[in-house]
Amino acid sequence: LEVADQLNIYINSNMTSLNGAPNLISTTGIYLYENNALVDITELSDIQSVNLLSISGNALTNLEGLENIQTVTGDIFIANGILPNLNDLSSLSEVGGEIFLLNQTQLTDISVFSNITSVDNLIILACDSLSSLDGLQNITEIRGTLRMGFMPLLEELTIFQNLTTVGSLDFYENA
Repeated sequence: LEVADQLNIYINSNMTSLNGAPNLISTTGIYLYENNALVDITELSDIQSVNLLSISGNALTNLEGLENIQTVTGDIFIANGILPNLNDLSSLSEVGGEIFLLNQTQLTDISVFSNITSVDNLIILACDSLSSLDGLQNITEIRGTLRMGFMPLLEELTIFQNLTTVGSLDFYENA
């Protein structure tokens, strides 16, 4: 099996890896939810483009296996995890929808987004360890909402000096 409409991995409390999963080269969506022991997704390394990348509530400390994704035509949603960085998405050059980072308590580095110039929405909430927004400096257009909140270490927003278009701005409960 090389092509699947969606890859849905939900609530598998003892699954530690995707070893043995079909070797996909194409899928419209990757959904990894509440797999409390999941630490290895390297089996996804052949995928280069997806419509939706949604990762929440897993035990992942890296995104190794997603390093070949160049385009997300829809949304990136990464929540409720312990990722210190998103560096394994370093091939990413385009996001057609929104970037939504929520409750990533260990996240300190989002520089992986430095090739992105426009998004629908950019929402980063409750990323307690994030003190720098380096990586967002090349975003010139946000067609919807720019929202930053609940980040006690975030002290400045000068990174958005190249932003020329934004629908609405929401900044709250930061340093």
